[in-house]
Amino acid sequence: MIETVNVPLPGREYEVRIGAGLLSRAGAEIAPLLKRPRVAIVSDENVAASHLATLEAALAAGGIESVALTLPPGESTKGWPQFTRTVEWLLEQKVERRDIVVALGGGVIGDLVGFAAAVLRRGSVSCRSRPAFWRRSTVRWAARPASTRPRART
Repeated sequence: MIETVNVPLPGREYEVRIGAGLLSRAGAEIAPLLKRPRVAIVSDENVAASHLATLEAALAAGGIESVALTLPPGESTKGWPQFTRTVEWLLEQKVERRDIVVALGGGVIGDLVGFAAAVLRRGSVSCRSRPAFWRRSTVRWAARPASTRPRART
């Protein structure tokens, strides 16, 4: 069973989907959110080793191209060097204004990707999946619009 929780923030509402097997259904879950069939994935080495192949296969099965960046695990990944690396990589991948960046991981990766999406290209969207739910074979998807930043405009 998949449960949908609506987060009714005025002007920036979003849904959180919770349920078993969501990672293997990522293509079907993410496709309706896409402007073009391509996503960028950012994860850490530990999570990527266990879950990246499943996510990539599910996206491919849904006709969605993906590219991935794997970062070192741990709190230090939230620092400026990895943030800069992430933003530069997203720019190299030509992530556009309404593309989705998937944060495959927990708090550190989610925070980093959310912030990177917020400053990149005036409003890329970050989509999070958190490992706390994986222990119960579930994944949570939350698609939220990011902020607008003038320096990221092209």
